[in-house]
Amino acid sequence: MTRRDFLGFFLLGGLLGLLGKKISGKKINAGKEQKGKEAMFWRKADEA
Repeated sequence: MTRRDFLGFFLLGGLLGLLGKKISGKKINAGKEQKGKEAMFWRKADEA
């Protein structure tokens, strides 16, 4: 394996790692928003 191959794999791994973090971050945020919406819904349901 040459230095160039290693660099290519390293960059590819870094990009995939960043993409993975972004995707998991979005999923976590979406989960929090969903819980917030559910809480609002139940508050409105209780008031009605």
